[in-house]
Amino acid sequence: MFDPNGAGMLYNHPRWCPGCLHDWREKGEESYFPLYWYLSPVKFCPEHNNELVDKCLSCGRHQPFIPKHYHIDHCSYCGSWLGQKDEVAVQKPIFSPTRFDQFAADAVAEMIREGSDVLAYASYPRLQQRLKEYAELLTAGVCSEFERLVGFRHSVLSNWIKRDTRPKIQLLFLFCFRLETSPVRLLREDIPATIPQIIQPFPIHIARIQVKLTAKLRKQLHNDLKAIIDSTDEPITFMEACKKLGYTNSFLKYWFPDECRRITDQRKKYVIEKRDEIARQAEEFAYNTVMELLSQGKRANKKIIEKLLRPHKLSQARPAVRAGVKRAMEAFFAENSANG
Repeated sequence: MFDPNGAGMLYNHPRWCPGCLHDWREKGEESYFPLYWYLSPVKFCPEHNNELVDKCLSCGRHQPFIPKHYHIDHCSYCGSWLGQKDEVAVQKPIFSPTRFDQFAADAVAEMIREGSDVLAYASYPRLQQRLKEYAELLTAGVCSEFERLVGFRHSVLSNWIKRDTRPKIQLLFLFCFRLETSPVRLLREDIPATIPQIIQPFPIHIARIQVKLTAKLRKQLHNDLKAIIDSTDEPITFMEACKKLGYTNSFLKYWFPDECRRITDQRKKYVIEKRDEIARQAEEFAYNTVMELLSQGKRANKKIIEKLLRPHKLSQARPAVRAGVKRAMEAFFAENSANG
């Protein structure tokens, strides 16, 4: 029924709810990434009201769809746990979903609940027929009027109906949202008799007017970018800089390529240094933990070490932790051999 190439169906990278991973760990349950998190219309976790995240909280890298190790709830690159740490839970504000965000989350959940039952009614011909019925009821079958009524650009809906252009999931969700129905109800149930009364005309999106760069504005933006570069605070991302200044990334890159590159490079350098520092601390902690264990004459197998590391949010899935454990083992047994 959707675009056969799956365009827009899945998010560009795996996403997850740190709160869910935290709860599963606390309960001793196995972690997994449900299908719900992968679909692009879903923005947040309704269980914890957290925005889904797509970057490791430690190293800032996106995760691959196929993890590089069997610990699915750990970063494939730095090995850090992807769950929500207690201090993050306190500092991060609760996500406030829009009406459309809530609608999309409920619609996806409803589609997943239906499972194989959707095969009885979810087909492209049925969608085309239902669109024709709505157009006939609301605008006497005139597609252009129907498109204007729901705020869609010219020919979008007519292409769905007449030219076998299959919709992307985001556009179909937006269409359903404006008709106050869900994709499942749109295809499965009859058109409600009250639809002409509940629908309200939606404005068509107008493209942003091109900004003219005057000499005064150019100087001001140059000074603002320089202030961001020279700031002693934690370097911000380039997209955060764009949001702060109120201009698009393409606009700033076109007029200020060198400054934009420096902002990006500063952020990359900061992330790498922070990642390396976290790795050094993790390795040192693992080294000290294992050395203390061995010096007390206790067993130091993988299970025991993992149990000692877990309260500190560390795991031997992280390369740095494994390096610290190995270094401690080698140092201890080398010292014993020399004294032996």
